[in-house]
Amino acid sequence: MILLISGNKINAQENKKDNILTKKEIKEGWKLLWDGKTNAGWRGYKTAAFPETGWEMKDGTLSVLPPKGDSKSGGDIITVNKYKNFEL
Repeated sequence: MILLISGNKINAQENKKDNILTKKEIKEGWKLLWDGKTNAGWRGYKTAAFPETGWEMKDGTLSVLPPKGDSKSGGDIITVNKYKNFEL
């Protein structure tokens, strides 16, 4: 099982209570999809790595950046692992 707080921005600071698992949730096998700091556990869609540009992780917020000039946005990201049972 996993627990994810999602939206256009994933903000670990605003959702601090939601971004921490209780002892019961840990015992039941729940996992957080995002640690609030790094791109660990995520990759670009149809690529093996997280996009090098177009995403920003700052102050506990994961944001896709708008394209600038000829550059592309960060593109879609997906979890490295596959999950069957999850909450958004």
